[in-house]
Amino acid sequence: MLRRLAKCPSCRHNGEFEYTGAQHWPPEMARKLKLPDTTYLWTCSDCGTTLSDQELLPYQDERRMEAAIEITVQS
Repeated sequence: MLRRLAKCPSCRHNGEFEYTGAQHWPPEMARKLKLPDTTYLWTCSDCGTTLSDQELLPYQDERRMEAAIEITVQS
């Protein structure tokens, strides 16, 4: 089972996404829609929304962000 870390644009959950599968587009349709021939799909472990690679937001380590904010405030 493949998993990756990302942020869900639907529920804003910062965590694991499980690989759901791949969606294959005919080359001509992909070109017209400006999509890759193959789109990889991932499911949010929190809300269950299925998203493509292009829709996932970068994972943000909240502990690192809190530490960075704390350092900035102390400076």
